[in-house]
Amino acid sequence: AILSYSKILMLDFVYNCLYQHFAEDEVTLLQTDTDSIYLKADVGSYDEFLSRFPEDLRNLHFAKEGNITPGKMKLEKQMKECICEAEGLQ
Repeated sequence: AILSYSKILMLDFVYNCLYQHFAEDEVTLLQTDTDSIYLKADVGSYDEFLSRFPEDLRNLHFAKEGNITPGKMKLEKQMKECICEAEGLQ
């Protein structure tokens, strides 16, 4: 049940939030796992990324700094460079 709920939360975020506020060429979903989403966004900073969403969606999907509420997105690591290999990814 926990895995299913996690998947529902992440898919809701991706399709009903992320893809509604970023153009297709601005964001690339690289990978997901049980509790993480790895994406490449064409923005300068995490604050700029968050600013693209209306306040109600930020409150719904993102935890404020120091908040460990389950089900809320938290920035754990901002990568400057990574190597990803996936079919069709460029």
